[in-house]
Amino acid sequence: MGHILLDHPEMAGLEWTIALTLEAPDVQLPSKTDPERVTEYYRELPEAGVGRFVKVAVCFDNGDPFVLTAHGCRRIPRRNV
Repeated sequence: MGHILLDHPEMAGLEWTIALTLEAPDVQLPSKTDPERVTEYYRELPEAGVGRFVKVAVCFDNGDPFVLTAHGCRRIPRRNV
């Protein structure tokens, strides 16, 4: 979580939003920049106070998932998947 807070200090105390987003995402998309390795998860959680949605980006490199970043956002991007 420490690496996430460096870029997104607004996520302090909101670890539960990351867990909930990964457990039950509303939308799951391949990353625009690295679709082979990174998946983005989105969940509508306006009550978290960081935006309408929480986005969690996870890298699946060598089979070991790693949370790259997590932050609030206003919308889910539209992508052709």
